[in-house]
Amino acid sequence: MGLYLTKPETTKLTQSGEAFDFAYVSTTLQGWQIQQDEFVIIKEKFDQDNSLFCIVEQYGGVEYGKYIQDHIVEALINDQEYKQKNYDKAIVGLYERLDNQLKNQFKESTSYQGITLLLTLITNENIYVANAGLSRCVIRYDGKHKVMTVEHYPINDLEKQRILAAGGEVWENRLNAHLPYSRGLGNFEYKSNSNLDQSKQLLISVPSVKYVDKEDTELILMGSHGFWETWTNNAITEVILERIQQGKALSDILETICDSIVAQNVESEYGKDNISSILIYFQRGQKKQVI
Repeated sequence: MGLYLTKPETTKLTQSGEAFDFAYVSTTLQGWQIQQDEFVIIKEKFDQDNSLFCIVEQYGGVEYGKYIQDHIVEALINDQEYKQKNYDKAIVGLYERLDNQLKNQFKESTSYQGITLLLTLITNENIYVANAGLSRCVIRYDGKHKVMTVEHYPINDLEKQRILAAGGEVWENRLNAHLPYSRGLGNFEYKSNSNLDQSKQLLISVPSVKYVDKEDTELILMGSHGFWETWTNNAITEVILERIQQGKALSDILETICDSIVAQNVESEYGKDNISSILIYFQRGQKKQVI
């Protein structure tokens, strides 16, 4: 058993706001963990018509996460693909660029640090979701829930094939018996084989990217790994919509769900991680939702 608090820290950091045709709320809590290693990034209207929402999970330190928080918008808007509105390509390039910047910015003493990054970009026409790591995003689209992310576990077939081909191993669903994820930023000791392209290293920064039309999207739910341990995708979106229809505030809805995830005792199998989530609700032609 790992190191845990004697009782969970359930104080929540909640943010909320509105932009264009949607309202949003984010909540993070520490839970049973001895420290909070997760945070959210919210950049509404950062580039006229576009808004950015991210969940960052940090492993081994906080320097990389702070750098991403401070530089992610600049790295995105300066990308040529972004300027040409090729947003899916721009997002893939963003992950690679941030990874390279981390490597160049920090000394080797921090090379063991890593972060996973879940990103949602909302534009006038589309919603783009990218993930490198174990976080998840589910949307309500055309009346049904739709998973927008791939979770990068080392045991997944494609991930395991790459790891083995690069000379690594997967032990108890961990990369080289250590990392629980197979894609992320940082952890440069797993990206150091000079004979291999960066896309073929043990650990890679290449995200999965999906996009949908914004017009048919009703809500977006982003969550860190710990957020999804006790709810199914369909159940959680149905509960959220039901409570919205009852007129409950988005912040109350999300905070209540986060509280329900926290384990009652430290012997429980699930509900002992940090918990972070972002809920985005589109209000087209409706009375504005209380946030």
